[in-house]
Amino acid sequence: KKIDDKIKNGIGVTLSARFLDKEFLNELTGADWKEEIESLQTTLTDEKIRAAIKSLPDTIFKLSGNELIEKLIARRNDMMRYGMEYYDILNHQADVVGSNKKEFFSINNISSEQTEITVQKINKDGEKKDTIFHRIFDASVTKFIYLYGLGGDDIFNTSGNSNSIKITIISGEGQDSFETASSKDYNGRI
Repeated sequence: KKIDDKIKNGIGVTLSARFLDKEFLNELTGADWKEEIESLQTTLTDEKIRAAIKSLPDTIFKLSGNELIEKLIARRNDMMRYGMEYYDILNHQADVVGSNKKEFFSINNISSEQTEITVQKINKDGEKKDTIFHRIFDASVTKFIYLYGLGGDDIFNTSGNSNSIKITIISGEGQDSFETASSKDYNGRI
């Protein structure tokens, strides 16, 4: 099958990796994605693409080398659109996963459109220690956040007024506790 200069189904070609991508890329913001895409576009110069394709055996290069170079350059030029479409799909629903240890999950509704999630380890003395996750989610991209406590005696703390991002807490094994803002302020949205 021949390669096109446009990716017809950018999501379809990345679908099998989406679970790993959601797990390992969930702290990256849209600005982070744009920065990395721009870096990749800058690194993948026309000259590097040409050199890579010209390294194919001569018989293969003669068949479709120049056409392949043109199509790869076109795809590179359109990488921002494809990358940000994938970012939107991965971040429509965000999963934040704890561990089998005791953690503190802070859910801070900063505004009607932003929620800050921070997950910190809790040591044996009950003190918050290393931050293992932090991100501010924007409702224009993220509609649902799922927090997974897994094991340990986790603490889930909410603050701020409710907003348009729906948060679901999946408590794990252990004696989890919930510290929530008053129902008047939070409207019971957890």
